Order: sequence, then structure tokens, then C-alpha cells
Amino acid sequence: MKELQDGITRLLPDVVKADIEPESCPTWLRRPGQIECAGMWETVAAIYGALTGLVLPEQAPSRERRSLDVLLTYENGQQQILEVDEKQHFYRGPRSDAGVLSDRRDARLRRFSMVGPLASSDRA
Repeated sequence: MKELQDGITRLLPDVVKADIEPESCPTWLRRPGQIECAGMWETVAAIYGALTGLVLPEQAPSRERRSLDVLLTYENGQQQILEVDEKQHFYRGPRSDAGVLSDRRDARLRRFSMVGPLASSDRA
């Protein structure tokens, strides 16, 4: 998957006018804990619990490394995340007869959509 990600990243300057940061770890992505989340801690902990069934630790272990495949920053300051290898982020379980995604993946996508607009491929 890394080869595909690198290929897409090399093509981005031809299609977007933005600062392109591969393997980026912006400050807002680094080890959020109770202090960093401040008044949103209960919400963050509830979302984590709903997605994982676990209790969110007050501070993430230092061994945890997070990064985005690509962070795009536009002239107006707006940022956009590009994740090429979505399979690691979203579990797709068996489809029902109606073709509905698994409850777990669907719940994750609904939670992320609270933050901002999403774009995804059904092939992920």
C-alpha cells in the first residue's frame, strides 16, 4: 500500500494547489489526552468508548505514533486530510442483503462526519 500512497502523493502537485505534507503529524493529532481535550474530554472519551468498547486513558502512551498519509494546507489556511490506505482505519464486515455496510464501520463513519465532510471509496 505504501507504493500506491507514494504514487498518489507524487501526483498531487498536478491536481491541487496546496502545501502537501506526506506522513504528517500535525499538533492537533498528537497524543490527545484529558488536558489537550479540555472541555471536550467527555465527548472524546464517549466516542472512543462507543467505537472500541474501551475506556480512553487520560494520556495516550508515548509509544503510540499517529500520522496522516497526506495533509493538504490551502492558501486560505483550510486543511484537508488524504488517507490512501483506509482499510486500516475502517473495518468492513459482511454486507447485508440490502448492501448496507457493517454496523461497526458505519458507526465510525457517522462519528467522523460530525467533525467535517467525508469522501470515501466503496472499494476501501
